[in-house]
Amino acid sequence: MKIIWIKLKTLRFAWYVFLIIITFYLSLILNYFFQISPSSKNISTSSLHSKIVTIGIDPGHGGIDSGTHYQRLYEKDLNLILSLKLAEMLCSQGYRVVLTRETDCLLTPYAHYKYKGHPYKSDDLQQRLIKLEAAKVDIIISIHLNWSEFRFRRGPIVFYSENSLLSQKIAQEIQDQFNQVQPYRKLTHSGDYYLLNHATLPIVLIELGYLSNQDERYLLQREAYQKKLLQAIINGLKKISLD
Repeated sequence: MKIIWIKLKTLRFAWYVFLIIITFYLSLILNYFFQISPSSKNISTSSLHSKIVTIGIDPGHGGIDSGTHYQRLYEKDLNLILSLKLAEMLCSQGYRVVLTRETDCLLTPYAHYKYKGHPYKSDDLQQRLIKLEAAKVDIIISIHLNWSEFRFRRGPIVFYSENSLLSQKIAQEIQDQFNQVQPYRKLTHSGDYYLLNHATLPIVLIELGYLSNQDERYLLQREAYQKKLLQAIINGLKKISLD
């Protein structure tokens, strides 16, 4: 009897070991086919449907094309400074950014020609669009500064493409934000500009202020005012749905 009891106990122990092994391997198999990655456990429903928006930023002018200027303050330089700051702010708030230029240059092999008869200007603008469209950006923002013979004029203005309803919507949202952060309220305008007429993507051209206005010229060179304008652009973009 004692021998039989020992054999039964041994068989029972072996059965328990067998069940443990089967359970272990079964759990591995189930985990392999139905695994949920740790990083996905805490993702909210809304973030599952979100996408990283890519903004194309075009600092207007560059190289031999200085844009407008006041004494030694050139539009091309301030455009680049503001565009680089906008790019940094956008990246810090979750956007992806592509810049047409990051130095004082044009994007054309004709850039060394200074004569009006040479096509450096239109070719440069065409190359900017080619670069941004190849990068598959979602929205293009071209940064500029304004000038008027009427020195009292001031305030940022957003121009849109008549070829795109989304372009008009983006322009309106950004202009509304501009009108909240400075007292000179403006309306959006359709613009007869090369970039606006030829872009196949949603695009706005922003004149951030007038270099011809003494007070605004001073503000446009100040960090605090620059940040206020650039954040207004971002706030406007946040109101746009690309779904």
